[in-house]
Amino acid sequence: MQEIKAVIFDAGGVLLKGTARHFHAAVGKRLCAKPAIKKAGRIPLYKQINLGKISLKEMLEKIYPKASKKQKKEILLLWNEAWPTDKAMVALVKKLQKQYIVSMISNNDPVHEKRMRKEGVLALFEKPVLSHRVGLLKPDKKIFVLALKRLGLKAQECVFIDDTKRNTAVAKKLGFKAIHFKNKQQCENELKKLLHYNKKGLRIAAGTMPSNETKKTF
Repeated sequence: MQEIKAVIFDAGGVLLKGTARHFHAAVGKRLCAKPAIKKAGRIPLYKQINLGKISLKEMLEKIYPKASKKQKKEILLLWNEAWPTDKAMVALVKKLQKQYIVSMISNNDPVHEKRMRKEGVLALFEKPVLSHRVGLLKPDKKIFVLALKRLGLKAQECVFIDDTKRNTAVAKKLGFKAIHFKNKQQCENELKKLLHYNKKGLRIAAGTMPSNETKKTF
């Protein structure tokens, strides 16, 4: 069994709570505004901003073309607020840092990158791969290969955590150990199994089957 050396996180939906659905619901509640484009038509726009091909302002003007100047400012603020940082997950990252390389592969945009930098979250990750900076999106296998190249690791040496099943499926095909994220407790439980810790917090050697006491509070 290959020893795990790194844990790689997704951002949105894992470290940052919320979804595009929550964002549009917040806009509707606060501004009584509805998207001019249906969900299927918005998805290509999300991809463009995550690839760095359009700005957030350009994207939101297409989705909410009738918004007033004041409303547009509010919508921009709501985009930032709709994905609050999960402090409990950040705490988990900090604990993992003590014994593992911790990195990130995220379909992201400049606004959320700026906020993660301001909050000190991005600084926790070694050589993070952000889609809008590299021009690649998950589930394209190229973005995973790029992350491995930057870290100097093999897929078999990494655990990848993402809330989207198609992303974890691609990671598994490449050789990663993958966790389909649902909540912090589920994620932590699966990490304990994959990383092989005993109840005293001691790592079990690679290739050694964990006992029934394989538990650790990170």
